[in-house]
Amino acid sequence: MNSLKLENVTHFIRNGVSIKNDKEHGGIPITRIETIADGVIDVERVGFADIMDDNYSDYYLQKNDILMSHINSIKHLGKIAFCNQSMKIIHGMNLLMIRPNDKVFSKYLYYYFKSKKFKNRLLGITKKSVNQSSFTVTDLKNMEILIHEFDIQKKISLQLDKVNELIKLKLSEIANLDQLIKSQFVEMFVDKNYPLKTLESISNNKGEYGAGSASVPYDCTRPRYVRITDINEDGTLNEDYVSSIDVNDDVTYKLEYGDFMFARMGATVGKTYAYEKGNQIFAGYLIRFKLNTDIVNPKYLFWFTKTNKYKEWVKLNQSGAAQPGINAKKYGVLEIPIPPIEIQNKFAQIVEQIDKQKFEFEKSLKKLEELQASLMQEYFG
Repeated sequence: MNSLKLENVTHFIRNGVSIKNDKEHGGIPITRIETIADGVIDVERVGFADIMDDNYSDYYLQKNDILMSHINSIKHLGKIAFCNQSMKIIHGMNLLMIRPNDKVFSKYLYYYFKSKKFKNRLLGITKKSVNQSSFTVTDLKNMEILIHEFDIQKKISLQLDKVNELIKLKLSEIANLDQLIKSQFVEMFVDKNYPLKTLESISNNKGEYGAGSASVPYDCTRPRYVRITDINEDGTLNEDYVSSIDVNDDVTYKLEYGDFMFARMGATVGKTYAYEKGNQIFAGYLIRFKLNTDIVNPKYLFWFTKTNKYKEWVKLNQSGAAQPGINAKKYGVLEIPIPPIEIQNKFAQIVEQIDKQKFEFEKSLKKLEELQASLMQEYFG
């Protein structure tokens, strides 16, 4: 087992070609940051460059190549993808192609780049600016990696592959359950000509803006502060950064059953959250409507906001170029099909049953992710 610099086990290839989206004129496919999806190359999300392919054949992706973002926002810096097969696609100028030599098994190197150890080291060589961050290829080349015997590298990679496939399968099962709910919604409610009512008319208020105080470290004896960034697409709350708020806001902005929040500004405008339980208060970039639950079930309204009809309404009603937004008054006139409450409640019961199954899948997923993290720590430190 040896410690070697990355430049001794890989070949680094940079490219100065920019994307021109020239598909109509026979442009050559070129990767961009969106092409890197879940660690693989998404061939449906490439750009195109107006170049002669004979001059750039050395830049075509080959099987076992690794792509890495080295100039981008801090969020995407170091993002990687593994090339499972050779493709007539060249890599973009802000992506680095890394081609392992015979000293390192390609998947072993890929998993090393996904390890916490590498990511922490990457932060040490990253130069940050307002618009983008970057690291030099020279600094990356000088970074050291622990190299096991080749057969051991393969064994480690195969074990991590198995866990990774199980994680993908579990994620797919969870996604299928969300799709099942959407399909159930369509079957029960779409094109049924139920009467339309405005959001304000089915609420007990006209829409209230949340607390404007800055978040503080979480105190389990006080309410959790619910911000737009805390809300997952499935309506649950993530645990990435749980926070509290100024104690003076604990009562005014406290959430109760029937409270329904809409994001009012920014890239997530239109995002929704239906409060169910727990000690929570809501943030200023959310607007709260207190639903009349004799008329509308919060679960029904939440899944209505997942429909294309609602998403189109958001596109048409948001204003402001730099910071798009929808205020409480506009949300108040949102028209919603209102089926009999008995049918809505039946749908909510179906969702609850599916959510129970989803909860079990998520517990299994968490165990697999913990196993993956443990193995990565064991192999890479």
